[in-house]
Amino acid sequence: MRNFIKNIQEKGMLFGIVMTSLVIFSCSDSLVDQIAVERTVITNIQIKTTTELPLLIGKDSLLTVVYAPESPSNSKLEWSSSDESIAKVSQEGRVSAMALGAAKITVKSTDGSARASSIDVRVINSIDYITGITLTSASAQLFENETLLLNAAIAPLNATYKTLKWTSSDNSVAVVSETGDVTGVKEGTVTITASATDGSGKKGTILLTVKKVIPLTGIAISTVINETLAIDQLLPIEVTLAPSNATAQSLVWSSDNPAIASVSNTGIVKGMGDGRATITVSAKNDSNIKATITVVVEAGKINDTFLVSNSVWKVATANSSSVISDGLFKATMAVQSVGPPIKYRADFQRNGGAILHAGNYPIIAFKFNRPIGAGNIVFDTNNGSYLNGNNKLTTLTAKDGIQVHYADLSTGTFGPSAVKLSTLTATTLTVFQLKIADFVLADGDNHYEVYWVKSFKTVADLQAYINQ
Repeated sequence: MRNFIKNIQEKGMLFGIVMTSLVIFSCSDSLVDQIAVERTVITNIQIKTTTELPLLIGKDSLLTVVYAPESPSNSKLEWSSSDESIAKVSQEGRVSAMALGAAKITVKSTDGSARASSIDVRVINSIDYITGITLTSASAQLFENETLLLNAAIAPLNATYKTLKWTSSDNSVAVVSETGDVTGVKEGTVTITASATDGSGKKGTILLTVKKVIPLTGIAISTVINETLAIDQLLPIEVTLAPSNATAQSLVWSSDNPAIASVSNTGIVKGMGDGRATITVSAKNDSNIKATITVVVEAGKINDTFLVSNSVWKVATANSSSVISDGLFKATMAVQSVGPPIKYRADFQRNGGAILHAGNYPIIAFKFNRPIGAGNIVFDTNNGSYLNGNNKLTTLTAKDGIQVHYADLSTGTFGPSAVKLSTLTATTLTVFQLKIADFVLADGDNHYEVYWVKSFKTVADLQAYINQ
């Protein structure tokens, strides 16, 4: 009996110890939770205004603050001014302009996190009001769920308050952010308005159309590639969509080897290096809907056209100019010398030079309408000019009547040292240009147009190409 009672006492004591431990642990968990709550401090704080706030003397402005997280344990903030004789600030964030000058207004946390944000307040005695607002955009259309950035031009440029209030005439069609980013919601038309906040009452508006996104169900590439691409060659890839009115903006283009061939977001492939690459176009919302095409890029070949924007070529003579339009590189020559007679010049130069292979593609041809009258055309490189002289290119006439001028690298040399390019490996030329100079305006005009620059394996291949 005594042993039984003793056992109970021992067990009771043990039970008591266990219960006491449980109570202690329970209290400890509660304490940890309390400490965790107390340590929810402000991690970021920002005054919502421009970095500099102009404020008319005698006026005040209530500043707005945002902080993260949204519900800190201690949300009390402390406001201060670097010069209260210029601008005072209350502990609610209201700034009062006292005298002309500048002061820095700072708000900081009081929870020990040492977070702060500041703005510069410039006290002024007059306001330059906005007199006009003009809204523009890259397009007058956008698709559902697409975002379009609007640009606002404010007049005058020195307007005191440039902050605008953006609104949409129909938020069910499109919404606009505080910075003028418009997002399409559903099909329809909408007017976006930017209003001045300086009291001038000025507004700017723009009418936008939101188009319905028509999902793709199939993609097929219609472009057929029968030959290798050249480095720097631009090739637009055309596709057929199903349905035919599917939203083209839903396409995603990619290359499995951008170092060989890159592709733009509009499907223009550019040869980058020697080798093979696969171009893929897929539906933005379903990568399983796709089509592919393989391109082979060959070093030493040139195939430059101007059917799409081409930054490879330029005019390299001071005061000359050029534009690419209608599939042509159109150059306007500049005055070279005042004479008499007055002579004009505009050298046609390839950016970054060129890579040529005198064995695989020895025929280098330029199709362009030579300026009328006497003048000099020189195929020039960093090794010197072709055949070391002026007007050494051989001229053919294409089927359309436009002249084609070519050099034969298999036999021709460059410069006074008669440098001959390798027929076994590709050669990099740091300078590759046509010097088009000494043309007299009285004999014609000061313009010329380039159709293309290409390389061929033989003269027969060139002749066949220009006569087809």
